[in-house]
Amino acid sequence: MFKVLALSAFCAIAVVHGHPFGGCGGFDPTGSPPTGLPAGGFGGHGGPGGPGGPGGPLGNIIQSLSESQQTEAKQLIGEVFAPNSTLTKAEGKAKLDAFVATLSSDLQAQINALKPTGSPPTPTGLTDAASALLAQIQAIKDNDSITFAAEHEQIDALIKAADPTVVAQLPKGPHGGPCGSPPTA
Repeated sequence: MFKVLALSAFCAIAVVHGHPFGGCGGFDPTGSPPTGLPAGGFGGHGGPGGPGGPGGPLGNIIQSLSESQQTEAKQLIGEVFAPNSTLTKAEGKAKLDAFVATLSSDLQAQINALKPTGSPPTPTGLTDAASALLAQIQAIKDNDSITFAAEHEQIDALIKAADPTVVAQLPKGPHGGPCGSPPTA
């Protein structure tokens, strides 16, 4: 289970798209999926201990960490991603970046190679309403003065309040929901 948690922290570092749990398995530091998020681990087949286990582009990085680095990463994840964390996204990212700076230059290079460059491409053919909703979501993701939990809550509220036909036009994230969010009921 820890490898999935550590992978979540590195996912936040390497794929800083701003969603608190999107694309990273959706686990909190206690090992439970956050409310409303589907359980599922890296490797694409179930949670911890499931077939495939931790994998993907960060699996080798996690396996390369020493036991003390894994412990430090676990504590950092608890501090940054806990639902009741008071750290802003900027503060959390700074702490994660500081941790990455302690790793070998090879691991740093591997993590940096995974970081996206620029903004994701804007989908074409969206209605004005879908474009406006996407812009609102992106503004929340770009706001580093809020917590990761607040970001999730704000995006979730926007999606739930939006017309379902508008939401259906948005790009789907890894959990099947719009823009990296889990599907809403």
